[in-house]
Amino acid sequence: MARSAACVILFGAGLLVAAGCEQKFPTIPVEGTVTKNGKPQNDIEVVFLADPDSKTVGPRATGKTDAAGRYRLQIEGGSPGAVPGTHRVLVLDLNAAKQMAPRGKGTMPVSPEQARRLEEEARKALRIPPNYGSINNTPLRATIGAQPVVFDIDIR
Repeated sequence: MARSAACVILFGAGLLVAAGCEQKFPTIPVEGTVTKNGKPQNDIEVVFLADPDSKTVGPRATGKTDAAGRYRLQIEGGSPGAVPGTHRVLVLDLNAAKQMAPRGKGTMPVSPEQARRLEEEARKALRIPPNYGSINNTPLRATIGAQPVVFDIDIR
């Protein structure tokens, strides 16, 4: 019995320590619109990641575009906005997996030439170039200060 009580006390103490370690980050509201050649893009995920080349620290912030291409960021855990500092911005097409999936029922063997043609068609169908989805290759950077930010993105 004493051993059980000791285990319960240690477990409870561990929970208290873990709860006390949860770090809160201040956030600043961030919203915007994602367009491609001026046309709103829906089902796009916008991700702000603390730039590893800066001293920015904090969780990533994400937002999904609606039919009008609008998004609002929130950090992991649900607080609206993004942490102040410098961010690399990723833009991910949530429909890309659907576009790349094989069409029709089952799979049929294809020749190397057909495979190259299908791959090229799938690449052309992508709305967002692959570099926008890479933290090392994205051309987008954002600096979040103390005021709300509107960060519009036009993919070319």
